[in-house]
Amino acid sequence: MRPSLMGLVIAADADAIEFRQNGKQFFLDRVGPTDTPLLAGGKVAAYGASDAGVALAGSPPEDLRESVRRAQIAAAMASAGQRFDARIRLAQAAARLANGALVSQVLQVALEDQPEGSTRKDVRRLRQISAVLNGRADPSLLSEEEGVTPEDQFWRGMVRAQLPITGEGLDVDVQRTRTAKLIAAGLPSVSGYSQPLRHRLLPVAAEWVARYGTAKDRGVLLSLPSVPETVLARALTAAETDALDARGELETLAHDPSPMVWPVASEAALRFDLEKDASPAKAIGERVDGLMPAFRMAGREREARLLSIDAFIKGKEWRAAQQGVQDGQAVYGKAGFPGHDRLLVIARGFAEQKDIEAKSALAEVELLKAAMTMEPNDPTLQAYFLKALERRYAVLGLPDAQRTVLRGLLQNQQGPEHQDTMVKLVRLDLDANDLSAALHDLPAENPADVSVLPGGQPEALEVSMLRAEVAREQHDLPRAARYLIGRTETQALKMRAQLMEQAKDWVGAVSALKPVIDAAWTGRKEASALSPDLEALVLELAGDASRAHDDTTLATLKGHYGSLMERSASAGVFKLLVGESSAKFPAGG
Repeated sequence: MRPSLMGLVIAADADAIEFRQNGKQFFLDRVGPTDTPLLAGGKVAAYGASDAGVALAGSPPEDLRESVRRAQIAAAMASAGQRFDARIRLAQAAARLANGALVSQVLQVALEDQPEGSTRKDVRRLRQISAVLNGRADPSLLSEEEGVTPEDQFWRGMVRAQLPITGEGLDVDVQRTRTAKLIAAGLPSVSGYSQPLRHRLLPVAAEWVARYGTAKDRGVLLSLPSVPETVLARALTAAETDALDARGELETLAHDPSPMVWPVASEAALRFDLEKDASPAKAIGERVDGLMPAFRMAGREREARLLSIDAFIKGKEWRAAQQGVQDGQAVYGKAGFPGHDRLLVIARGFAEQKDIEAKSALAEVELLKAAMTMEPNDPTLQAYFLKALERRYAVLGLPDAQRTVLRGLLQNQQGPEHQDTMVKLVRLDLDANDLSAALHDLPAENPADVSVLPGGQPEALEVSMLRAEVAREQHDLPRAARYLIGRTETQALKMRAQLMEQAKDWVGAVSALKPVIDAAWTGRKEASALSPDLEALVLELAGDASRAHDDTTLATLKGHYGSLMERSASAGVFKLLVGESSAKFPAGG
């Protein structure tokens, strides 16, 4: 080496000395036939290496196993003063062999004998390694005191990856991205680890970066050697970035013999197809469900279950989606699975579903009952599930169960929605001839508390008609008629006419029906034939007018509708009613 104005000049004057590079680190190495190079001997730390004092570079697996055997003997024969260090050396040897169980056991024994040793950097690093290899979450190992070098960040990120993700939506994405950033920072250092440890860490770490890292983080994957451990991560990255050959790479890996590779690739391929609408959503969901044991073995069961639910949601297969939710909650609990947003979409889909078949309704009832217990304190979710349950009881013809559900809905409803539910409930009460329930379910008669509708009516039309119907069922026709006084809506007038006919008040019936017929005739003056409904009204009014001996109304009906009625099947009856026949109804009915 010779000094110069720009720094040092390296001249290879000796064939046995070579200037070499390891990552971004440069050094002089011996390359003679009788020398052991520093890099090959693992004596040069990788770029970004930590100062924790744990050597993770290794020899061939056979040498590593022998190293563990010798370390075990040394730890067993060490004196009391040297036993802790000997055990830590054994834990390091086990870590290089990726034997997580042995690392954990040795550390537990060592720290039980010497608890104060837990503050040592090498011990804390070994505890991180143990947590990662054994898949155990330990938040105490996330302290910044663990170091800030790229390798330190890598291990902190791997520990974070073991922790359960809390929250939903954007918060989850932020947590995952932060973890991926830590892992990516020190991912190149894994290349210098022993083969067993590298084989355990590299696929998991690279996959995490590929799934959740930023574009910059994923760029680290390109700097890694193209080895079997990184092929899957590269394919996942291609899928995330919509590369042209992404689907083909995943399809190839889906036929890989490794049970840790092909399920992950299959899941990614199915997710890709779902996002690109390459296959029917229902078929994708069923395919995912069929591969669930393989996903479980590969550690992707939770993600696969969510993919299945998303596929069924997209295909509007609400029963299958809800069944997936309940199956997943049986494994992972109700907290956080599958997330409130998914539950809300499924519940709304159930509530708004049309064309419900009786066979499917029967199966969905029990499913919806169980769904009611998922988030009992969420009124929106409960309302959707109750609406869905009520519709299925209606399809199954179970009015009593339907009424029970409607009463539950009323408790948290307001405004027009509350009124619609109440109207439906009271109609069911009347259909069941349960007048006491109908009176109970109707709102109290207190017009001062009700917004006055246009036209000065104190109550909604549906409510007034229900009150009239209840009174009619109680055989109190005068009170029933009073509820409809002043109402000009067609439905109210028709019902008032029915009440008058039932009371044999033919004059009152004629008075109620005239405006109904006039309104119906207004839009059909140029028609060549009467509609069935209008024809029935004409006959009804003619019958009432005939019984009331209202010749004026009969003449009007004959003039307006005579020619049209002649072409109908009821022509003979109409002529009889309007006086073109010798017979006539008596005034008493």
